Amino acid sequence: MAETKVLINELGISDIIEFKAEINVFDELCKAHMLIVPLRTCVGTTLCPNVLVEATSVGTPFAVTDFSELSELLQNQKNGIIIDHSSLEESAQRIANVLLDESRMEEISNHQLDYFRKHLTLDAFSKNYKNMLMEGYQNNEKC
Repeated sequence: MAETKVLINELGISDIIEFKAEINVFDELCKAHMLIVPLRTCVGTTLCPNVLVEATSVGTPFAVTDFSELSELLQNQKNGIIIDHSSLEESAQRIANVLLDESRMEEISNHQLDYFRKHLTLDAFSKNYKNMLMEGYQNNEKC
């Protein structure tokens, strides 16, 4: 942590970085302009980090590494930005371009909320799960 604080001071960004002992994820995501998650591996519930679903639920755009496990949730340029670890400067520029475009930010946020309502609510999950089970039953599939 000490090294990180030194680097933050060296970069002159201490006025925009804040360390907190505790956070309320909902409040922080509602205040955030964008959630940046530069994953190198994909972990979490069903290999999708819960924080991405939480960001989607409040309309917070995200920037995340492209993993096949996230393909259902991440729709590049519609609800977030893909981070390319081999070209971080280009990824940073794409993030900056979106953050500076208010209409684009609103469009992405609205897409997030719409996607959440259609695919990630408990009702949507139950309906999709029921459909999957009924399809297996109708096809007489045996595990």
